[in-house]
Amino acid sequence: MEPVGTLSEGLSKFMNKIYIYSCVRKPGFVYEFSCRKGRLYQCCGCLRFGKTRCITIDKDSLVAAEVHPEDGHHAECKPISEAGAYTHI
Repeated sequence: MEPVGTLSEGLSKFMNKIYIYSCVRKPGFVYEFSCRKGRLYQCCGCLRFGKTRCITIDKDSLVAAEVHPEDGHHAECKPISEAGAYTHI
């Protein structure tokens, strides 16, 4: 099984809770996930391009799935630099 990155909590510009996923394939880059419904969190980058890419987070940890969290994103959705991510809590 391929290693999975870490999660940390952060705040969006509207002060909503988001999770920041640290990439293992591109060190120094992150994806941001906001709450969609319950335990489902959607990628903020994919949402801008009209695609829904979700992961499941339970008790502040990523739930294992068949698809790696860095796969299945919109073609234009790119991870952002860790320095440009929102404020960590």
